[in-house]
Amino acid sequence: MDYKLQNIFGYIEGYYGKLLTWENRFKIVKELKKNNFNTYFYCPKEDLNHRFRWREKYTKTWVKEYKNFYDFSIKNKVNLITGISPGLDYKYDDEKDYNILLNKIGQLKVSVNQYIVLMFDDIPKEKIKDKYFNNIGFLHSELVNKIYKKFKKKIFFLPMIYSDEILNSCSFYLNQVSQILNPNIKILYCGKKIVSDTNYDNEISLLKKYVKNDIIFWDNFYANDYCPRKLYICPWYGRSNQNPTLFNLTGQIEIDLMLINIIKSSLDKKFSKKVLKEFIPLEFFKVKSFFDFKKHFTKEIKYNYDETLYSLDKLLWEWKSPLSRELYPFLLSLKQDLQFVNNDINNKRIEKSYFQPLSITLKKSNKEGEKNE
Repeated sequence: MDYKLQNIFGYIEGYYGKLLTWENRFKIVKELKKNNFNTYFYCPKEDLNHRFRWREKYTKTWVKEYKNFYDFSIKNKVNLITGISPGLDYKYDDEKDYNILLNKIGQLKVSVNQYIVLMFDDIPKEKIKDKYFNNIGFLHSELVNKIYKKFKKKIFFLPMIYSDEILNSCSFYLNQVSQILNPNIKILYCGKKIVSDTNYDNEISLLKKYVKNDIIFWDNFYANDYCPRKLYICPWYGRSNQNPTLFNLTGQIEIDLMLINIIKSSLDKKFSKKVLKEFIPLEFFKVKSFFDFKKHFTKEIKYNYDETLYSLDKLLWEWKSPLSRELYPFLLSLKQDLQFVNNDINNKRIEKSYFQPLSITLKKSNKEGEKNE
């Protein structure tokens, strides 16, 4: 099985703070197959050997499980691509590091048809040695070119600047990349923003000014590792299957299985109440506006307070399932927020619900309110 660029569409295991089990990964692949998606991108930040200890080889047990997962994915017509992220401390002038990287890729590349992604995202500026920084775009491109040639063109590239909005942190980077990167190497990119509004061509207009390479969207629409109190259970707005796209979700298995179905129904323009009813009880429809991307940014969501709390209580205390357990903290947080803004909860209880910085702020606000009464 091999890639046709225009057909790449699938799931990224690439979040912070979560690491799926092999059993969960098998479930994701089955769901991808069911919904006619064809790619699983393995690159979790919590896999130490992927990033922080990238020089260390995986154990024989891990490699065996990984190989089984690869075989299972291919059997289900889902391509497995795997990332390695050496950028935190790679020594660009050290042949030893280059050979270690080659060996590591060789361990991960269990098939001649498998693709590897060289990843340089989320590298703090202070982690790049001064002698490298001014040429870091050249150094990344040169390394990717060498690996691309070595492994018979089965290499993708995730650059250090992976969104327009972070270009200012290293303004010369994309210009350097454009000068020497092999134009046949496919680039992963988030678009104008790290969480871009669409996956359409206009989202990559700036990058296209620099490079002629084909581009695969890294889509963070549903991702919440950067804001764990947020969760979207809504249509995949502003997206189409016209451009190759990989979606980064939440890392919570039951939620992600549901979101894969939501994404598919959105692409088919068939998202409806019926899709959600397969996963969540009817009571959810009284609160679903609070989980909707578009409603999140409107001035105010209209709701009946008593009916909403009644539905939340039903979901919290009577609905029992693997998905309900994952949704529990989001539903309870929503209930407490609604009680707080409607002056229907003891302030001291709310203060206990948050970490100290916000708790202290609430205490000060409450004291000032008492003085003004």
